[in-house]
Amino acid sequence: VVVHGAGWAKVKVKDKDINFITVHLQPQSYWRYIPDEKKEESSRNYGGEMYRKMEMEWIFNHTVNTVGSPENDLWVLLGDFNARSRKDNFKYKWSLSDPRFTVHKYIEEVAPYFYDVVAEMFPEIFCPSHSGNSRIDYVYVTKPLLQAVRKVIATPDEYTEPVSAGVAKYKRPSDHMPIIVDFNLDKIK
Repeated sequence: VVVHGAGWAKVKVKDKDINFITVHLQPQSYWRYIPDEKKEESSRNYGGEMYRKMEMEWIFNHTVNTVGSPENDLWVLLGDFNARSRKDNFKYKWSLSDPRFTVHKYIEEVAPYFYDVVAEMFPEIFCPSHSGNSRIDYVYVTKPLLQAVRKVIATPDEYTEPVSAGVAKYKRPSDHMPIIVDFNLDKIK
């Protein structure tokens, strides 16, 4: 179901169990696994957004939803969502019901205990994460980790420069900007 990948790992850091879910959701604008002649129509009907939502539902049902009360635990949900968030709508200026917000709307509705770290730390400041001047990469955390955030860096750096002049699409090592979150785990009881 998850096209590019997803993983769940529990890591012990300073006697604290931190759950990490990494995602890389389907990048195409059309529903996955359909004939070529149907892709354009699927794109017009936001098939890619619906597929990404299905991926998130599957990921949640096989990770967060399998534990008792995740809102009190230490969870990090991060990766390339290939989707836009309503929290950046001050830049996009789309209708709040725009289907391009489907994935993050789903997260807001089923997991309101997850906080978008970049949006929380930089409200009303657009921090693009992709060379296409969009924010499609996110780091979500539960409240105990949000309260332990010491610093967030979400800016281009020397690793996101073009590989060669005139080929702006290709970056080394990635066309995505790094998002670095520094936590003070001693703040967590």
